[in-house]
Amino acid sequence: MKNKHVKWLTGLLALLMIFTLTAPVVLADDTNSFAIPVRINTTGPVPAGVEYRIILTADDPAYPLPAGAEDGVYVYTTRNAGDHVLAPIEFTEVGIYTYTIEQKSNHPRCTFDKEVYELTIYVTYNEEGGLEIRMVAYKEGSTEKVDLVEFNNRCTKPGVTEPPVTEPPVTEPDETEPPVTEPDETEPPVTEPPETEETEKPDMEPVKKTQISVQKVWKDDGKDRPDFVNVQLMDGNRVVDTVKLSAKNHWGHTWTGLDGKGNWDVREVNVPKGYKATYSQEGTVITITNSKVLLDTGQLKWPIPILATLGTGLILAGAGLLKKRNENEA
Repeated sequence: MKNKHVKWLTGLLALLMIFTLTAPVVLADDTNSFAIPVRINTTGPVPAGVEYRIILTADDPAYPLPAGAEDGVYVYTTRNAGDHVLAPIEFTEVGIYTYTIEQKSNHPRCTFDKEVYELTIYVTYNEEGGLEIRMVAYKEGSTEKVDLVEFNNRCTKPGVTEPPVTEPPVTEPDETEPPVTEPDETEPPVTEPPETEETEKPDMEPVKKTQISVQKVWKDDGKDRPDFVNVQLMDGNRVVDTVKLSAKNHWGHTWTGLDGKGNWDVREVNVPKGYKATYSQEGTVITITNSKVLLDTGQLKWPIPILATLGTGLILAGAGLLKKRNENEA
């Protein structure tokens, strides 16, 4: 009977120890999709067979793209103008993804818009712990956001050509020889040029502008997350501006019109208790990731002291039973 008790206690202790060593924190594997809207406008009579080709190119071929993309490029083809939605892009991880989108079409009777748009897609955690996706678009070379990717095209009727270029009339030169005037052999007086102070020409080189974006990413279950955080824009050691990031602005902000020669950086003020902030930068976008502080092993904290106490008690109980059995057998 005593042997059965010892075996039972030993087995229970082993199960408790296994549970302690194999209790990791599991994060949900969220998957979300996002489809890019595009508008195609065409004026004039559209010839039959005209195709509009929309080209979406990832700045990094490893970035997600719609199904059917090859080597970081996705092509969407349609014969109809109007509002369109590209095939959805599947995102599985938080991050900042950048793309360009343009129209490449050709027809002798049409002039196609050659505008290039720069897209930035932010993938972050929402308050429920799932993925939230937000897109920002700019025209290439501009710092002003646009509400929609839009291409404006123009077509003409058959036989319409550009007006001919009119050459100016050619005037025949006058062949009559002008009268020859004998040169005056008296030398004119030499006049010294007046002395002037040398002045430096002003530097007319335009000042280059830049922009800096900050995006907050949370790695937690959303329970202890604060309603907002404050982030400072730094030029070297000087604080230039402070903004409040929250769910209302999708935990992101962009500063535009900054001096291109500045030493720009961002810094989070008063990182929330229980979180660790890490920084990463890609181009002009700086990501601040706030991760919940866990043990190095990534295990849950609360079972450890309880299981340790139970384990110690079971060991002592087992040792007592073994000692008592040995005394009885003696």
